Amino acid sequence: MYFTRETDYAVRIVRHLAAVDCRTEAKKISEATGVTLRFALKILSKLVSGGVVRSYKGTQGGYELQKPASQITLREIVEIIEGPVYLSKCLHEEGECSCGDKQGCKVRGVFSEIADTVNQKMESYTVDQFL
Repeated sequence: MYFTRETDYAVRIVRHLAAVDCRTEAKKISEATGVTLRFALKILSKLVSGGVVRSYKGTQGGYELQKPASQITLREIVEIIEGPVYLSKCLHEEGECSCGDKQGCKVRGVFSEIADTVNQKMESYTVDQFL
């Protein structure tokens, strides 16, 4: 299991915005993070939709964090880009447990416990801790 490059870049972009703590143009974000402008714009769009970043149009336009870095968790960024983190399809509400017994499945129980631990750990890290 690994997060995509898009998630890695999203974390870097949010970290950069927290570090500069001011409205920044997409081109400058791209240059500072090493993410191509096109990909940075795609990621920024998702972060805006997810409520982490605010965008401004026009000559004074750019991007900035919508809330303090101390209130943005790693889990929030990951879920904006990847969606909820599941270790197995059977953990997804609409997924099916291959054994056919969601309630009594021991494997599902173990996977669920591990997923909960991973999600709690990601929730414990905020962007300000990456500065």
